[in-house]
Amino acid sequence: MDLTEVEHALTEVSGVVGAVVLYDNEITAYVQLEDTATGPGVEAALAERVAGYKRPRTMHVPAALPRITTGKLVRDRAVLARRGLPCQAEETERA
Repeated sequence: MDLTEVEHALTEVSGVVGAVVLYDNEITAYVQLEDTATGPGVEAALAERVAGYKRPRTMHVPAALPRITTGKLVRDRAVLARRGLPCQAEETERA
């Protein structure tokens, strides 16, 4: 599965600042949002853009995503875990 397709679809949703999608037995997304956007709203918009089997099972909504000095998003699960990524209440999990 091409996770960049899911990331691209997420970044096209209004209110999404950045997205990292990882796969380890299930698809997980880390999505940074503008103040006006919500996790459930992003999930609904994503449902219109990608097939159900490609949608993240879990979506975390941290206040910020880690970036390297050039501004590129970090896509390493270990780095994300070490950063702790404090998540807002919009953290959701699809059944």
